[in-house]
Amino acid sequence: VGSEMCIRDRGYTIHGYVTEKRLLLAQQLLEQGIPSGEAALRCGYQEYSTFSRAYKKQFDRSPSER
Repeated sequence: VGSEMCIRDRGYTIHGYVTEKRLLLAQQLLEQGIPSGEAALRCGYQEYSTFSRAYKKQFDRSPSER
């Protein structure tokens, strides 16, 4: 419960927190030269379009814009 409280105190929902962590990992993978489709899969996205939409919302650019 303690970590859950900390997450909520920072204005995150659990889903939002997990999504942000996944997208930050994807950003790191892309910076390492991993293709965007592979980065999406490694971060748990089964559909590239879902990943691309979330990435663009988080970082104001598409995953292919490095």
